[in-house]
Amino acid sequence: MLAALRKVPRLYVVLGLVAFLAYLPGSWWGAPTATAPDRKLSWGTDDETPLGPLAEVHNILHPKKDRNLGYPLMYSFTVAAAYAPYLGYAWATGGLKGISGDYPWGFADPVAALKSLTFISHLVSMLLGVAMVLSVLFAGRALGDPRAGLFGAVFMATAYPFFYYCRTGNVDGPMVAFVALALAAYAALLGRGVTALRGAALGAFMGFALATKESCYSIFIPVVPVLLFVHWRRRAPDVSVTSWAFLRPVVVTAVVGVLAFGFGSGLFVEPSRYMAHLEFHRQLGQALVEGHDHLAELSARNQGGALGLAWAIVSHAADTMTGPGLLLAAAGVVLLAARQDWLRLAAVAPALFFLALMPLHIPLSQLRYVLPAAPGLALAAGLAVGMAWGLGAWPRRVAVAVAVAAAGLNGLRAVDLTYAMIEDSRLAAGAWLQAELKEGDRIDYFGGTERLPPLPAYARTERAAPHLSARKKAPVGPEMQARIKERWTTNPPRFIVVLPDHSSMGRPHHHTMPPATFLALEDGSLGYDRVAMFQTPPLLPWVKRPRLDYPMVNPPIRIYAPRGAERP
Repeated sequence: MLAALRKVPRLYVVLGLVAFLAYLPGSWWGAPTATAPDRKLSWGTDDETPLGPLAEVHNILHPKKDRNLGYPLMYSFTVAAAYAPYLGYAWATGGLKGISGDYPWGFADPVAALKSLTFISHLVSMLLGVAMVLSVLFAGRALGDPRAGLFGAVFMATAYPFFYYCRTGNVDGPMVAFVALALAAYAALLGRGVTALRGAALGAFMGFALATKESCYSIFIPVVPVLLFVHWRRRAPDVSVTSWAFLRPVVVTAVVGVLAFGFGSGLFVEPSRYMAHLEFHRQLGQALVEGHDHLAELSARNQGGALGLAWAIVSHAADTMTGPGLLLAAAGVVLLAARQDWLRLAAVAPALFFLALMPLHIPLSQLRYVLPAAPGLALAAGLAVGMAWGLGAWPRRVAVAVAVAAAGLNGLRAVDLTYAMIEDSRLAAGAWLQAELKEGDRIDYFGGTERLPPLPAYARTERAAPHLSARKKAPVGPEMQARIKERWTTNPPRFIVVLPDHSSMGRPHHHTMPPATFLALEDGSLGYDRVAMFQTPPLLPWVKRPRLDYPMVNPPIRIYAPRGAERP
């Protein structure tokens, strides 16, 4: 093992270490403070860690009706495997006394246990993020341009959205990492020749990517015909296309890909669960088409038609790569086409195909939707720098200047986001509430309990309005306003906590809170005063980092109390 590690090129070690250290600060963001049964989820939207992966594995043996069907099981399997050493240690030392679906889930100290599990799940995302960066480095070198690989890896390592997705338990980061690993194998097949071993690597990583989140499927559509054509053109004159010598890498790639997807997704493990997952997404798609998906409907309406959707896709690609970085990627594609360098153009074609096909998937675009194209775009930008290097002094200087601008701007955005994660408003709000609350005090809120600041065990939390789903339009008319007003008049809470989430669509409060109720709280006409507000100012406001799809980092938190209420 040590001998094999010594053979790893130093550049891979250095770049991998730098990427890991860049992702590490703030990687603890979102860990729940599990002082009550409903405080078990991370702050991030669609982040089912820390307990979700364990629940999914447990549900295979003991299925339940209420299951998370949003994604295949690859990420759950990966994280559950990473949990195993910690759970074994906790079992051996008395920290885990059994497996239970009820609070405290068998843990002697659920607060410490869930924080540890959260960090482990985020560590998985970070390590896959490192693999994502190194994959672009490898792809450039496999295509015969080490300089392109290096610059492409730098673009990938500084890509702003991954400083969120490589620090959370969302599936998007790991899915893109498997896409990048598949890109590396694809580049090796193009640049170094088609072999069964390289085909097996491609099949495995394609299968794992689809088994993590199937929405990346279209990026692999061009891969198969391109590789079959390249394999056919490179075959020896005496090798028939029906011979085993020709078919062996093709069959190996297909078999490994099917196995990787089948077992990774859970299709071969629990077919009924995977079928239910497909049905869940069919219903989501139908709700969108019929106009019943409130969240998607608002997003699509804001993008306004085909041109608006196309511009949104380009804008999100620029938010990922920065404007200069996206221009470099476009220049790389143009230069490759002008040079008729079809082999390297084929290497970045899947990313372009994916972006071109996006409007056919769903009539809206969000930042995370374009992320599967990021490794290919980073490689294209790296190839642009590599080609400019051989065109003379001025093209080289311009390319390097644009590359420095792109990586530097994204790096500054990453620093600002990291600061916001480390100094998240919930931390200050939680400390304030801890000092103000007494035993049995009630807090009213809107939306999900997991979005709230860390609270002591003795704090009672109750929703002031029903919350079914971010995708369902909430009743916020006069009847709901009157119902909330009566609740707060006859049975006033100690505090009312108001903060937005991804369903708020730019409003300062959750979508289940009537806007008129929020305004009445703000102007004091309900008999409440705002007693505190928390939101850490940006460290670098002038970099204007793009908005994430999930505005859950450092949200504005407003706290209200009945007018004249006694304070400790």
